[in-house]
Amino acid sequence: MSKTTLSPENLISNGRDNDKEVLEYVRKAQFSLRGWMCELLAFIIFLAAFTASTMMFKDRGQTHHLEELFRSKIVPSEDIATPDTFWNFVLNNVGQVLLVNNSAFSNNSFEFGNMYVPTGIRLRQLRVGESACSRTAKRLLVQQCFGTFNFHDEEKIFLGPDGNSPQGIASKVANAYQWKDSTETDEIIQWGYFGLYPGGGFFIDINNYQDLVSVVAELQQHQWVDIKTRVTFVDFEVYSANLDIWMTSRTISEWLPSGVVSSFFQFRAVKLDRYNLVTAWDHILVGLEVLVAVMVIWHLIQEVVELINQGCSAYVTNFWNFLELANIFFLGVVAFLRVKDSLKMNYLMANPNFITSPKLQNLAFWVSQEDNFIAISALIMWLKLLKFARLTTRLNRIAFTLKRAFPDVIAFVFIFLVAWIAYSITGVLILGSDLPEYSDFLGAFGASFNAMFGNFDAQRLYNANRFIGPFYMFSWLALSCLLLLNLLLAILAHHFAAVCSAQDLDLPILKELELRRRAYSAKRRIHPKKYERPKSGVPMTPSKEADPLDHVDASIVDSVMVR
Repeated sequence: MSKTTLSPENLISNGRDNDKEVLEYVRKAQFSLRGWMCELLAFIIFLAAFTASTMMFKDRGQTHHLEELFRSKIVPSEDIATPDTFWNFVLNNVGQVLLVNNSAFSNNSFEFGNMYVPTGIRLRQLRVGESACSRTAKRLLVQQCFGTFNFHDEEKIFLGPDGNSPQGIASKVANAYQWKDSTETDEIIQWGYFGLYPGGGFFIDINNYQDLVSVVAELQQHQWVDIKTRVTFVDFEVYSANLDIWMTSRTISEWLPSGVVSSFFQFRAVKLDRYNLVTAWDHILVGLEVLVAVMVIWHLIQEVVELINQGCSAYVTNFWNFLELANIFFLGVVAFLRVKDSLKMNYLMANPNFITSPKLQNLAFWVSQEDNFIAISALIMWLKLLKFARLTTRLNRIAFTLKRAFPDVIAFVFIFLVAWIAYSITGVLILGSDLPEYSDFLGAFGASFNAMFGNFDAQRLYNANRFIGPFYMFSWLALSCLLLLNLLLAILAHHFAAVCSAQDLDLPILKELELRRRAYSAKRRIHPKKYERPKSGVPMTPSKEADPLDHVDASIVDSVMVR
């Protein structure tokens, strides 16, 4: 006759009638409550220290408003489309920054406050040489062609479209026509929308507004920006004495072979005196960062020990191990960047004369990358809280549902990605020439995602392609929303129903605690004389009488109490 297996709920609710079943259940549970509680406590301390050090001690509101103020004043109302509009932008928008020192832009309707511009403005460009024309161009008697920018075709001797060097250049702008490599410009590689650009090129630094007016006139007269220009950089940095923040600005204009100019603006804030240790909050911040570093090392040691104990094959089958290793990796990158940037900041603080535009631009870039890795680590750490979802029955069911449905969800994601990629490629082929969001694969990929949530313009689709456009969008919405997304919900609902009806779930933590309390009570009932309180002056001695349950339950009870 088979023995009926009691659920955890029945074990708790049946009172004294199933003491041995309670002990047996607790003994067989493959779960260390003490280890779980210690791990949860350590992780909460780690998460709290990490979150506090990255969120509570940075005034992002002030930085955001300062950036928006710069953006509203620097970004031109007219797009940069020709060399003339480019020079107007340099003079009328960026040029006014040179009037900031010890003023509040009172003569130019600016209100930047207590700002200083010790680094001036840097203009830099990259050019291409003449390339071979196509057969069609030769048949049409086209004499010159200038292609897209690449590292091999970069022009290093300034030549005009006619193939000659500019004549009659003033000495103050002569450096702007001499090519320098990245070691001389002190620049790093820059990603653009349409290419990757090295740190070299033709550049000139300008320190005051009067020089800027004369320099721009000379450069414009000798066509410093012409048909061979492929990218221009306009950099400046402003120091806010009130906020102790450097605001870096870079305007990147990509001059495409098609004649289109694509411009975008980068504003980044960086604080050189990161650890000034003046106020109590500064010391608390340093203490939290030290605590985070210690916890990272501790987690790394724990993972190495677990890998050795479990073996590689068992270790890699656990999803949370991968998540923990990824978190340690990203935090390690953050630590490397933090040390590297802090050393650079200390160097610039100790040597103010070495604070230049490229150094601040490069430092701001690496600080922004540090923030990006911190954001990824924060996401992983907060998601890791799901590992401790066994606190209650409901959380336990949801966690088991996600775990059980994971293989089916992976299969669903594969099918969904195949359909998504197929429709993205189709969108590029039928709409790429008419709609900018479908001009390349990544744009079409994002546009298809937005369409799933209703963010698309049906009239523009109809105007772009009256026949295939509407059918393309309708079929994609029907496939993605009506079929595939509902299939995902059906998969999760099926596994949730199976989990709710299952009896082999891991015991929730609160019920684990209740069962352990009942196990202790059961042991007292099985061995009552072992727990009798001694009378005054009389030491307690265990009973010598044989207990008929000793050979069955003693090992169970002892193992429970040890755990």
